[in-house]
Amino acid sequence: MPTLGEVIAEVQLTAADVPPLLIRAWAKDVFAQLCAGSRWGWQLQIGTVRVPASRSLAAIGLTNGQTAITSAALFVAADAGRQIWLGVGEPVLTIATVTDASNAILTANYDGTTGSYAAQIYTAYYQPGASFQQFIGLTDLSNQRPLPFWLTLEQARLWDPSGVLSGQSRALIAETLVTPLGTTERPRIRYVWWPRNTAGGTYQVRYLAGPQTSTLNEDTEIPGVLADHLYVLKDGILARCAAYPGSGTTKNAYFNLTLAARLGEQYAIGRKDLSIVDDDQGPSKVVDAIDWRYVERGLSSDQAYQWSDTSTIGTAGRTWYN
Repeated sequence: MPTLGEVIAEVQLTAADVPPLLIRAWAKDVFAQLCAGSRWGWQLQIGTVRVPASRSLAAIGLTNGQTAITSAALFVAADAGRQIWLGVGEPVLTIATVTDASNAILTANYDGTTGSYAAQIYTAYYQPGASFQQFIGLTDLSNQRPLPFWLTLEQARLWDPSGVLSGQSRALIAETLVTPLGTTERPRIRYVWWPRNTAGGTYQVRYLAGPQTSTLNEDTEIPGVLADHLYVLKDGILARCAAYPGSGTTKNAYFNLTLAARLGEQYAIGRKDLSIVDDDQGPSKVVDAIDWRYVERGLSSDQAYQWSDTSTIGTAGRTWYN
């Protein structure tokens, strides 16, 4: 399989006066643009997310302005990264680390009233990995139910203003950009399970993996049909090279705006041709199986199927459905 370095080397032979660092940067940009432009077969990824059920704690000790919390030997190591529900109107807390069974540390200072509280530990969020680009599908495997991932927080708040509904989650909703817990990585989108996922479950996520431009290097292998049609990638890079006049001391002999325009057109046509070829393998244009009759109501199937379990939303949520 060809590598990005081999493509860069060929482009450098054609446009020898263009600085190698510029060619490398343009190669990464064009490769990223190609990957982001369509839903290519090589980008499709399938993963499994397991959410444990919630756990009730008789009491935890919280102190205003502090991150340290205590319990009567009720914490477990797996609580790190999970959330604490205290009640309506109270902030959702996140456990950063568990020191021992009686002590844990929050990600931020507690800003409520000092005291002892009954609490529920649960998993509120799902944050995709660094390669995530966009969702294709989400399935609750335990209940054989497709879940919507396109709803907004505003829609959920219309149905559940105080966030009190709980049980089996019926949707995964984009919330905000957050740095992954325990890392210094760049912020990534974080999703929240709705309603509050107290029942737990196993979910299959299908998504497109985007190119991680920061990690691309000359050893990166060119995937899929693009490997058999490298001219598309080369045309995209050479179009930029032909539009580069050079520096104050070194003129670019390859500089030709007419050529740059022609290569740009070839690149655009090549991208479309690749999409057609990839349809035989991928496909590149995945059709989302969304029944739009249920989007505004946040449902992913018929009414009887949605209310076939005994979770809280199955009773409290009927009012806004009906």
